[in-house]
Amino acid sequence: MRKYMYIITSCITILLILTSCNSISTILKNKSNHININTTKTQSNIDKVHKKKTRNDKINYTHMKGVWVSYLEYGWLMTEKSEDEFKSNIIKVFDDLKSKDINTVIVQVRSHSDAYYKSEYYPWSKYVTGIVGKEPTYDPLKIMIDEAHKRNLSLHAWINPYRVMTDEQISQIPDNYLIKKWYQNNNYMVKHNNYWYLNPNNEEVQNLIVNGVKEICSNY
Repeated sequence: MRKYMYIITSCITILLILTSCNSISTILKNKSNHININTTKTQSNIDKVHKKKTRNDKINYTHMKGVWVSYLEYGWLMTEKSEDEFKSNIIKVFDDLKSKDINTVIVQVRSHSDAYYKSEYYPWSKYVTGIVGKEPTYDPLKIMIDEAHKRNLSLHAWINPYRVMTDEQISQIPDNYLIKKWYQNNNYMVKHNNYWYLNPNNEEVQNLIVNGVKEICSNY
């Protein structure tokens, strides 16, 4: 029963995000890759932060005013970038968002059954190093958390639980990952157009998703 509660909670969170946030993809970027947002100032209580004194000093706001940062943005923010280059890029984004009274960023940490952090369950995303499964020399999620909190921004991890990859991309995944072992087995995943998707009715798939969420919560 506990694993179903995790899944239900994740779905509720995603729905809340959909109703309360703007996608960063809708924000215009100028030639310098800065983020520009047209917005108006909100009531002062929106800027009141409620910090819970935990080991990671999490930041949450009574009123969320946020944007998504998706894998589509990682193309110019992160892919094949050095640690210094990525850090510089994400700082520019967070500074620009902060200047526009944004208080929350929802960053994608799993888009295609992959990971933008070191994971036991999912391979490194191609949007990090350019190659599926190739480990970078830094932790993108940790950098995003640190830089967001320096600016008093609340940061939330966003996952796509079911989408996998194309046939070509799955062929590059190391054999020790479950999604590679489940490849082309319709009990675990099904193909739609060019992409494979995990079967949400499979208990082992449910366990993988839950373990992936627990891993993020435990490590970050």
